[in-house]
Amino acid sequence: MPSYLSLETIHQESFNLLCKFDAFAHEHNLRYSLDGGTLLGAVRHKGFIPWDDDIDVSMPRPDFEKFIQLDSSVPSDCRILKPISSDFPLPYAKFCNPAIRCMESNVRAPYTEYLWLDVFPLDGFSQNPETARGQSTKVQRLLVDAARKSFKSFGYKKYPKAIYLWLTKQLASLGMTQSPMQDYQEVTEIAKSVAFGTTPYCRTLITAPAMSFYRTEDFDDLSHLEFNDRQFDAVKHYDESLRLTYGNYMELPPVEDRQTHHLLAWRIE
Repeated sequence: MPSYLSLETIHQESFNLLCKFDAFAHEHNLRYSLDGGTLLGAVRHKGFIPWDDDIDVSMPRPDFEKFIQLDSSVPSDCRILKPISSDFPLPYAKFCNPAIRCMESNVRAPYTEYLWLDVFPLDGFSQNPETARGQSTKVQRLLVDAARKSFKSFGYKKYPKAIYLWLTKQLASLGMTQSPMQDYQEVTEIAKSVAFGTTPYCRTLITAPAMSFYRTEDFDDLSHLEFNDRQFDAVKHYDESLRLTYGNYMELPPVEDRQTHHLLAWRIE
């Protein structure tokens, strides 16, 4: 049995990964912002949310597409898992430390997990409310369906899940249902249908639920926030974005709502 890293060590190694990502992004003129729980952690805690165990950033779609094409240029001790690929089937990317393996204790992912930093693409947000709602509804259905087909723990008991997976594979082989990869590809096409930069607001549509909403203009003049005594890029109107996502975000949530990935991490000898 491997010797699992403490949450404190996971935080330190994840912070090291964020520093490397930040340097890489600046070297290649890639725009990004701290995102999700990492943005919230920077504002409320000036570092990690104490119970959180990963790092999130987001990138405008043009920068994201450039980022994933630079996979051969990353530092030798890092790795990019490109979206909808044989290594990583999901519609975003991961910037990883391949020397540290990970496993979420309550989920079995359909890919090899390393200590990661999630990189989410930002796309345009339709100003037609009906169109925006329709896109969100379809994407969330596709994401849930794809996860049910591919993740080994997604609200199913062992034997019903095995039967579901077998049936899904049979239907897919007959062309009667999409594979998870096809679901994720369709999600990407829907997200990209409103180009980044063509609307006042942008969003991360490819996660379930859709996570982040930002002013598009913020990526023309990014600000900075402190995270573990170091400055990182972040949107200027973070208060507006965090309130849309979390409500009264400066108030700590009840203990039972403090979500984590239940991460198990260990160094590869």
